Amino acid sequence: MAIGRVTYKLNKETSKGSANKDSYFNVNLDSEIKLLPPDKINKIVNLYDIFSSERNASSRYRLINTILPVFSNVLFNITGNKGPSNFTGVNGFDYDTSYGWETFDGFTFKNDPFNNDYNGFDTITYSESVPKHLKEINGWFGFYNPDYRNTGFCTFYDLEPKRTRFDLSSGLLDRNWQLTITYPYANDGEHHLVKNGLLITSSEVRTLGGIEMISLGTAVPHNLVVGDTVRITDMNNSNMNGDFTVLSLGLENGDSKENFFVINVDANIATTGPFFTTGRMKRLYYGNEVRYYFRKFKKIKGYDTQLELTQDDYESYPLSFSKNIYSDQNYQVVFNDDIDVSNLVDNLGRPLSELYLTIVKTKSKNLFTKVISGVDLENYLGNVRTLTNDDLNVSNIRKMHTSSLPLAPFQSHTPIESNVLISNNDYYGDICEYSKYEAKETILLPVMHRFNTIDRETTIVKPLSDTIINGPRFEGYMYQPHYQIKIRQFSNYVEQGDSTVVGIPEYAEDMGDDRYLWRDLLDIGYNDGQEETLDYPFLNNAHYLYKNICFVNKRQDPFGNYGLLYTKTYPMDIYGDGTSDKFTIKNSGDVC
Repeated sequence: MAIGRVTYKLNKETSKGSANKDSYFNVNLDSEIKLLPPDKINKIVNLYDIFSSERNASSRYRLINTILPVFSNVLFNITGNKGPSNFTGVNGFDYDTSYGWETFDGFTFKNDPFNNDYNGFDTITYSESVPKHLKEINGWFGFYNPDYRNTGFCTFYDLEPKRTRFDLSSGLLDRNWQLTITYPYANDGEHHLVKNGLLITSSEVRTLGGIEMISLGTAVPHNLVVGDTVRITDMNNSNMNGDFTVLSLGLENGDSKENFFVINVDANIATTGPFFTTGRMKRLYYGNEVRYYFRKFKKIKGYDTQLELTQDDYESYPLSFSKNIYSDQNYQVVFNDDIDVSNLVDNLGRPLSELYLTIVKTKSKNLFTKVISGVDLENYLGNVRTLTNDDLNVSNIRKMHTSSLPLAPFQSHTPIESNVLISNNDYYGDICEYSKYEAKETILLPVMHRFNTIDRETTIVKPLSDTIINGPRFEGYMYQPHYQIKIRQFSNYVEQGDSTVVGIPEYAEDMGDDRYLWRDLLDIGYNDGQEETLDYPFLNNAHYLYKNICFVNKRQDPFGNYGLLYTKTYPMDIYGDGTSDKFTIKNSGDVC
C-alpha cells in the first residue's frame, strides 16, 4: 500500500458518488477518585474511640432475661376432689380438677382392686392411703392411677397448686406471674427497722480476753468491720448508750457475724436478752453518721410508648429444651419496647446505674391469697416475737400470714406492703445504708414477697372416720421479687473538689464548707479496680442486656422454727424423712 494513501469506509451507501455523513464519537474521561495532596492529612480516625463515644452516649436499652425457676407444690391444698370409682371413661379423673389431702380419702384410693375387685368396700384406711398413693417427683407432689390395670396408669396428677399455677409462660390475660422493669427512685426512712438507725433486737454475752462483754444483734445486717465506731442510742440501759469501737463480730461460736457485734461494755453492768424494742445503732465514718432507709422502686417507661411497661410489653416463653436438674422448665423473657433512661435519676439524684426485673405473683384464678411483703430476718427471739406493736413492726416475712386471731397461731407481723399488685404505683425494694462522706450506697437486705393458697389459709376439714386432715395451715411460699440489672458502675475512688473545679457533677455531695465529694460514673467497659468489668453488646444505637436469674420459690417455715409449720394433726405438712447433720462446723470470731 502506498504511503499516504487514505482508505474511506463507506457507511450505508456503497456508491462512490454517493454522499456519506461523517460519524463522530465523543468520549469523556471522568474520575470519581481524587488524590489527596501530599502532606495535607489532618486527622487519623480511631474506630474504637468513636464506638466507645457512641456507646457511652446512648441511653437506650434492650432487655432479654433468662429465668431459671425452682418451683414446688410441697404446701398443697387441704380439700380436693375425691374422684369417681375409676380413672377411665367420661367420669374419669380430670387433670383440671383440684386435688388435695382430702383426695386420698376417696373410694378410689382406699380400695385395693386386687383384693376385692371394687366390691364397694374400703380395704385400707385413710392413714394407709396417704403414704401409699402420695408421690413426690422432682419436688412436685401428686399421685398416679392406683388401679394398675387401667390404660394411662403412668399419668401423674399434680395436687393443687399444680405446676400450671406457677408456669411463667401462661396466657397473656391470665398470667401466673407479672413482670416489669423498675428502678430505685425514692427513700423511706420511717419504717421501724431503720428509723433513727438500725433496730437492735437482741444481745448476748461474749467473752473476749477473759472478760465478759456485750454482743448486740441488729435485725438487719449491720455492715460493720472490726475497728469501726458505732453510735448506740435509745437503749434501756444508760451504760449501753454512746460511741463504741467494734471489737469483734458474731456470737461466741462464730455465728451471725452479719448481725452481731461486740462492744467494750462489761456484761455485769448491762442488760442482755431480747429486751430491746427502741435501741438504735449507726455506723460512724470519721465521726459522721451514715443513713439507713428502704429504697422504693418505680416502673420504668417504654421508649416508644412513653408509658409504664405492662404485660403487653414483654413475651415469656419456654427456652427450647432447657431445664434445671429438677426438670423445671427454663424461660426467656424478652421486652418488646426499648427503655430510655436519659432523663431518669435514682433515689439519690444520681444518673441511673441499675435497673431491676420485678416479678409479682398473681392469684391464678383466685387460687392464691394476696401477696404481702417483708424482710427475711435471722431466727432470734427479738426478731420473731409477736407480743407488742413494736414486735409486729419488725416485719419479718417468716412471721406473716393473712388470717387473724384466734384462728391463727399468733398475730401476723405487719407487712411492709399489704397487697402487692402489678398495678401498684411503686414497690419496696431493699434496705440500704448510705454514707455521705464515702459517697457510697450499700444494699443490706432485699425485700421478700409471701403468698399462700386460699384453701390452706381458710379451710377447716371435718374429722374422718379413722383420722383427721384439719386446718387451716398458715405456712405459705416466699420469693425475692427484685433482681438487679447493672447498666453502669460508679468509681471505686471518691473525688473531691471545691467551687473552682470545673466538671463537678450535679449529684456531688455538698459538704457545706465549699467541698464536694462524688464518685465518677464510669464509661462502659472501663475498670478502675472493680472485681468484674461491666461490658455488654452495643448495636443499632442500643445496649443489649442479657441476665440469667435464678428464681426460687421457698417455704416460709420448713423446719418449724417460726410457728407456721402445721404439725397439729394427721397428716402434717412434714412429709418424708428428714436429714440430720453428720458434723457441725463453727467459725471462731475475730478478737482483734
